[in-house]
Amino acid sequence: MASNPIILITGANTGLGLETVKDLLRSPKAYTILLGGRSLNKANTAAKEVQAEFPRSLSVVKAIQVDLED
Repeated sequence: MASNPIILITGANTGLGLETVKDLLRSPKAYTILLGGRSLNKANTAAKEVQAEFPRSLSVVKAIQVDLED
């Protein structure tokens, strides 16, 4: 049984990272997308917004806190 590929996108609650998440949600393929942000609250908000924007997507978005400088 194959599972969905896991994709980690850092800085994904805004800008280019968020647009990358949206492009993956438009894909006919199913992914597990780890939406990373320095603020977990902002990452959660972004994850909820993109899931609401693409309710028919086969992919799953999960917010995580990640700070590459720490």
